Amino acid sequence: MKITDVRLSPRRPLLVGLAAALALAAGCSSNVVQVNLHKNESASVSLQSRAQDGKAPSQGYAHPATLTEGEVGRILAAVGVEEHLFFAWRNRGPLFFSDRERGQLATWIADGLRKANADQWVRFSVLQPSKALLGTAAQFSDGICFVKDGKLNLVIGNIQFEPAHASTQTTEPYRLDPRDLFDIPDMRLSILAGAGPGAAPPPVTPGDKWLGKPRCNWLVFDLKTFLSAPIEGARPGATAAPAPATASPAPAAASPAQPPAGDPAERLKRLKDLRDQGLITAEEYDRKRQEIVQGL
Repeated sequence: MKITDVRLSPRRPLLVGLAAALALAAGCSSNVVQVNLHKNESASVSLQSRAQDGKAPSQGYAHPATLTEGEVGRILAAVGVEEHLFFAWRNRGPLFFSDRERGQLATWIADGLRKANADQWVRFSVLQPSKALLGTAAQFSDGICFVKDGKLNLVIGNIQFEPAHASTQTTEPYRLDPRDLFDIPDMRLSILAGAGPGAAPPPVTPGDKWLGKPRCNWLVFDLKTFLSAPIEGARPGATAAPAPATASPAPAAASPAQPPAGDPAERLKRLKDLRDQGLITAEEYDRKRQEIVQGL
């Protein structure tokens, strides 16, 4: 098995290194087969499957899976990150905080799920601008997703990792299976407030290879429950996911772009929450924020 493009986060170099060593040791009998689908300077999506001793073990995924770009976009917009700082878990905001990259990923992942067979999962990676106020560092996230038993499983490998050199090469996903990554020190995925019911880490299944203990990098979305719930802050009855950045804004997203009059700090906070939940676009956020700041 050829291991390439391993991205070592400073938060977990030992764990990934150990996983790489184990993968290399098993390389004679197992290999990851990859079919590239989409790629640009900041994102890539491919299909992967595992060949073992010349055979492809059955995975039993519900693929091809029909999810719209908007439905995948809503799922991606619900994923948050928490970091353990000063003896407490603190919210870092959304995992995919760029509307542009999230919209592109939603389009490509939906296409991958439609093209995958029952033994293939979808691999994705994205390099997005840092949220830091200083510097121009980019942040790299990658992982896999698959549909099984009416649920979409999302497993992340790198969580907002800042590579030493930001280049197109950093968008190549490493070949290790993120399901084999059992711990990411001081980091974990979360579901953002207002995202709706039907999303949570997978339950612990004693004796299971991957789910024998709690997972911090794995989320499961019950598609029927999660996608049928109204979007918090949208008009009554609205269930559609936010459209990708390349599509025309949905009419339901127009009204949340107008925060109620009152304290400017509260209006700015409300505006940021709407953007983080994917209910307004980055352009709408920037325009309204400027209006509020100019009124101070």
